Amino acid sequence: PVRFELEVAKQQACQEFYREHSACLSKSGAIGECFSYIITPTGLGTILEVKCNVCGKSKTITDFDNW
Repeated sequence: PVRFELEVAKQQACQEFYREHSACLSKSGAIGECFSYIITPTGLGTILEVKCNVCGKSKTITDFDNW
């Protein structure tokens, strides 16, 4: 199994994104597939994004200052 943990600042950024997309929750299915995490490894670090699967918008939550 793959497991990842988000630092507190990234958790807060996700919570903000969830609040912004709360209307999308009512349009999602019964199994909670409204949001996805996208993890993209690069040569400099890992880019993290959270995506709303209902409207298609996403937000990068990567802390580029720590690269």
